[in-house]
Amino acid sequence: DAAAECRAAMRRRAWKALHISISMCGAALVKWAQWASVRRDMFPEDFCEVLSALHDDAPRHSKRQTARLVRKELGAPIEAVFS
Repeated sequence: DAAAECRAAMRRRAWKALHISISMCGAALVKWAQWASVRRDMFPEDFCEVLSALHDDAPRHSKRQTARLVRKELGAPIEAVFS
């Protein structure tokens, strides 16, 4: 039925927008989405399918960026914090 197909297309677009938004929000939310994508017992199948892409295309950052953030947030070089 045309109405059902339209609703399904709108859901796919909404989940894709959510995927893009999550990938821009940082590691904690990406990790949650990765977890949620495998919980098909809790979330709709189409939601899980879209978020499962975050297993392969999660945003990456360099070791240098991580070291800079650790120093900024914890006030010590990464080597001193995680020795």
